[in-house]
Amino acid sequence: EFTKENGLANLMTGVTSSKHKINNSYSTYDKENYPSILQRFHEENAEGKSSFFTTKQSDATAFVANSSQVKVSSTAEELEQDILTYLSATEDQIVVLNLSSLTALLAGSGGDYTAESYLNKIVTYDILLGKLKTALDSRKKGRDEDWLIMLSSTNGGKQGGTIATLYDDESRNTFTMVYNSKFSTQYYARPTGNVTYVDSAVRFVGAQSRAALADPSKYNFGAYGNYTVQLLINAGTTHANYPSILSK
Repeated sequence: EFTKENGLANLMTGVTSSKHKINNSYSTYDKENYPSILQRFHEENAEGKSSFFTTKQSDATAFVANSSQVKVSSTAEELEQDILTYLSATEDQIVVLNLSSLTALLAGSGGDYTAESYLNKIVTYDILLGKLKTALDSRKKGRDEDWLIMLSSTNGGKQGGTIATLYDDESRNTFTMVYNSKFSTQYYARPTGNVTYVDSAVRFVGAQSRAALADPSKYNFGAYGNYTVQLLINAGTTHANYPSILSK
């Protein structure tokens, strides 16, 4: 079962519940073997500074390091003001803002992503993102500090369509944006075309060899240029097959 707790844990630790052991409660967290990014940061940077802003004390307690600054606000409106004020003068290298009210709104609407209350909160968060960027740009050193802004959700919604892929798994279909003033804009959309290879595990020899492609020329990139390779695996099989990612 996917929960808010293990979704946040996935983001903060970089592993899933099979390793960090969090499902409905942080009490089962295997912090020693799978520390959060803040805990790892302070292990490697004794003089480093970080902070965690949230409306839920339990979210902060689970993932902050002993030397992290923690601010627990009473309301979402107070949280917004607190983070904007803090960003104007902080010397932290990492600042985490945990926005959790969308989860409650979605639960209250019975999982309806089109509910007006849910969509209005999305707009509110969009406006807040603009305010956060302005707050960083308005600092004394401004863009010279080279901030990296990362926005991610813990889970997403069903995309539908004719291709059965991991994009249709709500617990994996997350929304992520990464921004820096030096980056150019690039959108990576859900694939809509046919997958070149759809089958179970690849077999390279024998009568049941599945390694042959209908058009091998698709992979003749040439000697020069920049290329993006997208690998898709059909996860709809009921058999215990383990498709290879890269092989030759």
